[in-house]
Amino acid sequence: MSPNIIKSHIYAKDIFKAEKIHNSKLKYLNLKIRKKKNKSIFQGSSDIPRTSLESWGVYFMFFKTSLIYVGSYCGKKTVLERWEKHLKTDTTRFQRINFEVINGKAPFIDQDRLEKLEFFKNKIIINYGKKDLKKSNIYKDIIEDILSINSSFSKKYLQIIANDGNNHSPNRFRVANYFWDDHLKNRGEDNIFNDFEFFYFKFENFKNFVSKNSSHEENKKKFQKFFEKPFIKKFSPPANATEDKKNKEFKIIQNISIINEIEDELRKSYDGQSFFG
Repeated sequence: MSPNIIKSHIYAKDIFKAEKIHNSKLKYLNLKIRKKKNKSIFQGSSDIPRTSLESWGVYFMFFKTSLIYVGSYCGKKTVLERWEKHLKTDTTRFQRINFEVINGKAPFIDQDRLEKLEFFKNKIIINYGKKDLKKSNIYKDIIEDILSINSSFSKKYLQIIANDGNNHSPNRFRVANYFWDDHLKNRGEDNIFNDFEFFYFKFENFKNFVSKNSSHEENKKKFQKFFEKPFIKKFSPPANATEDKKNKEFKIIQNISIINEIEDELRKSYDGQSFFG
């Protein structure tokens, strides 16, 4: 006996809403994100029960029908908490993101903050450099703007430079760069989520099939190894970490037409291995 795999197709605009941050000191990092509130948490055409987005599952994120990310969710709530972070970073339009990481959310504001600020700014220049961003004006629009942040700025702006929890990455930034001039930079709170969609494949009652002798973290790593990593390697989604992909060059290769193939492969990968044995 194996868990049933439930496929859900979700449009970001049905779940999330954006609000403008008035008087933002940053021209394009000027939005904040909220979940839409109604009884089922969904609106529009994404008529999906909340339970269908719980653990355990693999998801595929698309923008303008192009595959941009593959991930898994093995948490205690729903995959929405992961998708919210993806939308913040892949659009690079939301203020609650951080370009460099201070592990453990250590306070950035202290007596040494000016020295730390320059240290992290230099890291941003290296990791989000102009040479990788020739397609658009995103370096000028975003990077040069956040490099203008100085020690007189408030905590919420300093944490854009470095914090923990809403981490950006060079590959996610390259996705924003690819779509920046034609789509993302001129969108506002009414349409920023248009064209983002997700497919989520949930293994129903997965916890009943995994080894009771293994920890949650051990089962999570096995799940990722069997059901997430092979798709990252095969499809090389541009926002995923470079080391996990077969094609190391930044490319947008796959589109939404691969979904049926993905569903078939997920079922075959379950039937063809002994993970649950």
